[in-house]
Amino acid sequence: MLELKDIASFTDYFVLCNGTSDRMLDALANTVLDSMRKQHKKKGRKEGEARSGWLVVDYGDVVLHLFSPDQRGYYKLEELWNEGKVLLRLQKKETIMPAGPPEKIVPKSLNDYLEIMSKSVFQSGMSWKVIENKWPGTKEAFHNFDVQTVANFHEKNIEDLTKDTRVVRNYRKLAAIVSNARKMLELDKEYGSFQKYLRSHGSFDDTLKAIRKDFKFMGPSGIYVFLYVVGEEVIPHEEFKERYRKK
Repeated sequence: MLELKDIASFTDYFVLCNGTSDRMLDALANTVLDSMRKQHKKKGRKEGEARSGWLVVDYGDVVLHLFSPDQRGYYKLEELWNEGKVLLRLQKKETIMPAGPPEKIVPKSLNDYLEIMSKSVFQSGMSWKVIENKWPGTKEAFHNFDVQTVANFHEKNIEDLTKDTRVVRNYRKLAAIVSNARKMLELDKEYGSFQKYLRSHGSFDDTLKAIRKDFKFMGPSGIYVFLYVVGEEVIPHEEFKERYRKK
């Protein structure tokens, strides 16, 4: 729940909530409308369609946004209105990341690097369980993350993926993965190997800055997980959280 009194003229509060299916989004919106009408004699206005992944219930001074996980990650209202004051946040820890560190791999090709980076892209702002459950289908849709194949995707390929239920249908994330595949090939050629690129920056902080600059949809947390999983050196996790939690 965000307080926007001092920064928005059209409402005082945003309430943001996730629903995991179209049916759930509709049920949440209808329950709110019914409860507010019966208990508080308040009539709200419902806007949007559940199938779009974003419903709005507008009460004027309070606006409720109901999102599917991928649409919430796409629109990022919390970031857009980050000057607002967070009054309440309810979220199970297990929806962010699984317990314990992720499993490390030894990358055998650029395909492995692209797959792990792409998982970080998809997990941005979303439940790890959603991404894990979709991952077999996602790998299939992206041709097992063959870097050359993905780099050769055209606009029509990306548009087709936005209709493919095997993947998280977020255009910006899908396009970012194609762009990242092309950049990975470019850096692999420039440095002699992608691993050499990763190890060319001198420190964790400089490596993180370089990846943020060179690749799309890669924030500090996603970069940390990516580097850890592919076997690169990272700072202790508690130190990372303290240093980057506000960035």
